[in-house]
Amino acid sequence: MCEVTCLLQSRNNIEPTIDNLEQQSRNNIEPTIDNLEQQSRNNIEPTIDNLEQQARKSLLASKKVAETSLNDEQNINFDNIEEVSELPIVLEAMERLKKAELNMDNVIKFKVRLSKFDIKRIQHCYNNMRCKSLKQRLYDITKLASYPKKLINAKNYYAKFEDDEEIILLYDDTLFGNAKSGFVITTKAIYTKVAFKLPIIINLIHISSIRKEQGIILINDIALPTSFIEAEDLSVLLDFLNFINSCMGDKAAITISEA
Repeated sequence: MCEVTCLLQSRNNIEPTIDNLEQQSRNNIEPTIDNLEQQSRNNIEPTIDNLEQQARKSLLASKKVAETSLNDEQNINFDNIEEVSELPIVLEAMERLKKAELNMDNVIKFKVRLSKFDIKRIQHCYNNMRCKSLKQRLYDITKLASYPKKLINAKNYYAKFEDDEEIILLYDDTLFGNAKSGFVITTKAIYTKVAFKLPIIINLIHISSIRKEQGIILINDIALPTSFIEAEDLSVLLDFLNFINSCMGDKAAITISEA
């Protein structure tokens, strides 16, 4: 009986001791865990912030480089572009716009022309021209039928017009009448060549000004070869070009002036 009593007393003494040890261990461990968690959080959060900051700086730098290089060539406005990943979409749209502009330019260049009715009006004006010295060098399509070599030489040397263009006028600015320099007016363009210089093409739709200055007729500041036209005849030619302008109507805006 005494032994049992002793065992019970020992258990009662041991259990509080174990409880105390467990509580002490828990008290010691939990703050340590809390400290470790806080330390880890303190170490990780700045690292994440730094990574985010570095990534943001890298993105902005890439965007700045792309903006600088592309703005120089394409004049892109990056104000509304928030992500560099949008650049391929923008570039594709710009490429489509460029193609559309080129197509429109081709439409203006190749589709806008003088009509058959315009040609008849110009022909009538030419027939009523009373300047004989000018008409000796200025040939309409009817008169050219008697001088086929002139048109062949003009086409070989400078008037590389297309098959769908109709000849309206040819001016021969050569001494011997071979028409290797001068100008040709078609339903689409003016083909001109001054002797010993390269030929030039002026699309009718692109003409912005025609004027006479110091005895020379200038179309878009390009001098027409008129070496053998007398001063008073230049005014007649200028008026004739003015009439051709009126035939173009809304197809082009040509300002004609005489200095």
